[in-house]
Formats: sequence, structure tokens, C-alpha cells
Amino acid sequence: MTTTQEIALPTAVAEFLERIGTANWDGMEEHLNPNVLYDASVPGWHYQYQGADRVLQEYREEWSGKYRWTVVERHTVAAEDGVMLLIEMHGAPIRVGEHPSVVCRLSNLFRLDGGHITEHRYTCCGEWEPETVRHIADYAPKVEERPA
Repeated sequence: MTTTQEIALPTAVAEFLERIGTANWDGMEEHLNPNVLYDASVPGWHYQYQGADRVLQEYREEWSGKYRWTVVERHTVAAEDGVMLLIEMHGAPIRVGEHPSVVCRLSNLFRLDGGHITEHRYTCCGEWEPETVRHIADYAPKVEERPA
């Protein structure tokens, strides 16, 4: 059994998180293993890519293609060979009127070797539009304070 705890992010994962917000993926290849595996589970679909160039293309097109993201909640848990990063992001459309603003919650598992990302596996619950966010707030509000 592995013990987990909230931790500081490894540099490669911190760079990934930073670039989600800036949409500037230039230089990210320095943090990826050349044979990095990308495994995505999204609503109704699952796909994989391998190789730094293809993963960078995915980051540029899918992580930054429609929205400018702001991470509003983050939880980090250490794993034996990497880190689990749980995030909630709010997305503002790049081209106003083309897409609504959205909220997205993701679980990301990063495996690292020598400081480089060797695997990025993530599960996404989908992009929630404002009507869904309002519905959630009305019927399943978040806990405001957790007891220590």
C-alpha cells in the first residue's frame, strides 16, 4: 500500500499546469520523454497517443484550442513514480460567441522518470456549460467548510 499526501508539484507537472493557463506550449518538449504515452478518457470516448510531438499537438489543439483555462481548484497527491493532479478549471471561449464558458473537472496521473513525463493519463468528466453549473449549484452544492 502506498501512502499519499499533498505535495509540491514536480517541475514538469508545474510547467504543464502553467501552460494550461497561458496556452503557450513552446518549450514543453523539454519536460516530456520522447516516447511519452498520453491516455485520455473523456465522456463517451477513449484514445491514446505516443511521442512528444504528438502529445504536444494534443496539448495545443485540445487543451488550448477552444478555451483559455483558469485552474480554480487543485489537489496534488504523490505516487511512487509520479503525481496525481486533480483540478477544476473554468474555460473562457477564445472566440466570443463560438462556445459558451465551461467548467471542467479532471483527474491527471503523471508518471515521471528523470524529471520527464513518461505518461500522462487523464479522465475528464466533460465540459459543463452554464446551465449545468447552475443546476449543480441548486441541487448538489459544494461543501463550504470541511472540519479539520
